[in-house]
Amino acid sequence: MTFNILPTIFEILMVTVILLVKYDWRFGTVTFVTVAVYIGCTLVLSEWRTKHRREMNEMDSEANSKAIDSLLNYETVKYFGNEEHEIERYNSSLKKYENVAVASQARLAVLNFTQAVIISVGLIIVMIMAGKGVVDGTLTVGDFVLVNTFLIQLYSPLNFLGFVYREVKNGLIDMEKMFQLLYEKVQIKDNANAKVLHSDQPRLTFDHVNFAYNSNRPILQNISFEVEPGKTCAIVGPSGSGKSTIARLLFRFYDVNNGGILIDGVDIREFQQKSVRAQIGIVPQDTVRFQ
Repeated sequence: MTFNILPTIFEILMVTVILLVKYDWRFGTVTFVTVAVYIGCTLVLSEWRTKHRREMNEMDSEANSKAIDSLLNYETVKYFGNEEHEIERYNSSLKKYENVAVASQARLAVLNFTQAVIISVGLIIVMIMAGKGVVDGTLTVGDFVLVNTFLIQLYSPLNFLGFVYREVKNGLIDMEKMFQLLYEKVQIKDNANAKVLHSDQPRLTFDHVNFAYNSNRPILQNISFEVEPGKTCAIVGPSGSGKSTIARLLFRFYDVNNGGILIDGVDIREFQQKSVRAQIGIVPQDTVRFQ
């Protein structure tokens, strides 16, 4: 991109200077003004399309999210006979995306039409002045052809510059989601001096653990128990009582609000997450197959 933009800018300046020095100052002025107006309209109209491009990305993400949710939870959808409802939700997102995409393409057409009009008007004005000069005898037919060739050669790269700017702008907008993801803060992370867990016969202790996904609804309240090395411990209770939450806390998908989870008397937060998870075996309730 750099090796195309810099020569184009140099070519624009060189042609403008030649027209100013060798011909009437009006030739160079019209050429420079045309290029400036072209660039200005390209910047303004490209920004005009930015809103629709962002909306397109939002609608596309929304449609994909609904489709993935429906497919991953297909059993729940079938349990409640909500196939038509899910189809309607997905179609609604696609219709929104379609409307925004059409609006974006319409604005792109306006941009292309405006660029073509600006170049054509500038070329017509210069050709009229050159033709008048030939009639008056101040210019030759060769001058007329030379000016025409200069302008055609000059305006052709402008289309490329406009295309490059639009593509770069669209690319940056499309990557906004990725940039937002890079700036997301990691809630559960290892301490700077976290240790590697090495234990053949670990002793697991839950020491007055309190935890809630939402502060308004506590899940675990002052839970304390200990699992001796080589022993078996079963946790039973009704649905929603916190059985799965205990496993999630042990894997450090979340951190406790109060209290502590200890392995051999050391808080689990003092170990590297990877080393802790490597010591735990688990059999999930759902069968998952990776292809």
